[in-house]
Amino acid sequence: GSSSSSKVYVSGGTVWLRSGPGLGYSKVTTVKKGTNLTYRGSSSVDNRGVRWYNVTYNGSSAWISSRYSKLS
Repeated sequence: GSSSSSKVYVSGGTVWLRSGPGLGYSKVTTVKKGTNLTYRGSSSVDNRGVRWYNVTYNGSSAWISSRYSKLS
């Protein structure tokens, strides 16, 4: 029930946000380690088995790899 307030914490160095859940999608922007992003409530696993989180950045949808972030 508390998914409305979930955040994704960037744990990597400087990480690319992408337009979709995988490396094949276009890069949106970079975020630095320590950034908290609002989790939009959905995630996806790419063909390498890596989970991606759907987040909000500047009011828009973006995706970040779970290799470099943590859902809190």
